[in-house]
Order: sequence, then C-alpha cells, then structure tokens
Amino acid sequence: MPDPVLPEPAPHIRHARLFLALIVPAIAVLVPMPFLYGSERAVCGVPVALVWLFCCIPLTTLCLYLAERLSGGNA
Repeated sequence: MPDPVLPEPAPHIRHARLFLALIVPAIAVLVPMPFLYGSERAVCGVPVALVWLFCCIPLTTLCLYLAERLSGGNA
C-alpha cells in the first residue's frame, strides 16, 4: 500500500518551522556568547559560557522536535 501524500503546509507554518529549527537555537548560542566569554563566573568550576553551550544542546533538540510536530509529520 503506497504512502499517502500529505499536502504541503501553509507558508506561516513553514516560517514557524524555520524559525524554531534554525533561528531560535542560533540566537540562543550566538547572542549571549560575547557577554559570557570573558566572565569570571563558574558553575561547579566550569566556566559559565561552557555551561550555557551545554544547556543549548537540549534546547536545540527541543526546537527541532517542536518544528517537526508543527509540520504534522510532513517534513
């Protein structure tokens, strides 16, 4: 049995997917870096900039998941 052909999502859905999948993670990584890079602060001995980058990994995964759910499985 062939796979059903799903209709292309509306343009506003495509833009929301693009925003969630690319723009939000890029902003989360790039915008705070100039402020965190020279910081003397540390979390359990780890520089706060590195902690922030590690926190962005699950954020990026969440954004990709939400973008996929928003598309309704139609990539």
